Amino acid sequence: MRRIPDHAISVWLEGDEIKLGLSQPGSRPTAFLTLPLAKCSIECSEWGQPLARQRGWLILIDLLKERARSGRKTIGFAANPVQYDVDQMLLAMAQTKRVVKNGKPEEILKELGL
Repeated sequence: MRRIPDHAISVWLEGDEIKLGLSQPGSRPTAFLTLPLAKCSIECSEWGQPLARQRGWLILIDLLKERARSGRKTIGFAANPVQYDVDQMLLAMAQTKRVVKNGKPEEILKELGL
């Protein structure tokens, strides 16, 4: 059975802040830290898609939001995904639905409505 390591922290979303609980050695009380969610923004490309290096953060923030909204759920729900679900989310984010056609730039811009 897998065990949570001693150096692990607790992370949860409270309103527009990410809260961190850091257990302390011995019987000292847990230390708590706050990170404003506004300071944890996701960087996007010029097309509005999260950058590849940001996709994990996007999943983490979404998971924290879902757990804050719905609390503890059984496995397989958005608030408690399995590894397969996370892998599929990352795969879906990596696949774009852009179609590049050969043609003159003016034709392509006209087709896009620009």
